Amino acid sequence: MMQKRAPMEHRWKRPEPRFIKLNVDASFHADEGAGSVAGVLRDERGNFIAGFCKFIPLAADVVTIEAMAMRDGLFLANSLGFNRVESEPDSLSVISCCRGQDQWWDAVAAVFAECIDLSTSIGKAIFSHYFREAN
Repeated sequence: MMQKRAPMEHRWKRPEPRFIKLNVDASFHADEGAGSVAGVLRDERGNFIAGFCKFIPLAADVVTIEAMAMRDGLFLANSLGFNRVESEPDSLSVISCCRGQDQWWDAVAAVFAECIDLSTSIGKAIFSHYFREAN
């Protein structure tokens, strides 16, 4: 007889002291070739700092749209002058590329290059995976 596992609870975590938290997400509609991106910046107490949302009328695929969400979030953090950013997207592809652990050779490569440039400009950027339910 199989035992039922207790459901795991995924919650938003505060960033490390002196860091801000960047949470981003994206949606992609393959039938329309379009999507949307959104994100929010919060301080170490969880207080709202800034946010963004944008419709993307032309998008190649879900990885591209997730990368665009990260790029736009990093751009916002950089433009506001933050130099310590912690981000926990739910896309493993985005995380590995932003960490410089993976490479892409199609249209999304340019977006990932922008993410890497922005995270370098910021100074200290930490990327780690978190489940969608905690976003």
